[in-house]
Amino acid sequence: MKGSTHRRCYCRDTETGKPLGKKCPELSSRKPGSYSVRQELPPRPNGTRRSFSRAGYESLRAAQSALNHVRALLALADADDPESVELIAAMLEEVNR
Repeated sequence: MKGSTHRRCYCRDTETGKPLGKKCPELSSRKPGSYSVRQELPPRPNGTRRSFSRAGYESLRAAQSALNHVRALLALADADDPESVELIAAMLEEVNR
């Protein structure tokens, strides 16, 4: 399943007040912005998609560590045991709220 880390800035445009996001000119420096993780989870029993996401990591290393932790939790269940996979995915989805 796909998972990723990304960096985003929460600075706002002075005229419109909208977040600049990836368009922030200061994002190339190390200070502004924070890292986020997103991991695709197994689909719900009805087939709809779900994912785990969390933001606010100060470094890429911390974000990658959190993503690896989520992947390790998903790997605990055997692929041929759908009940265990569903329980772990539901737990991660609940923690994400």
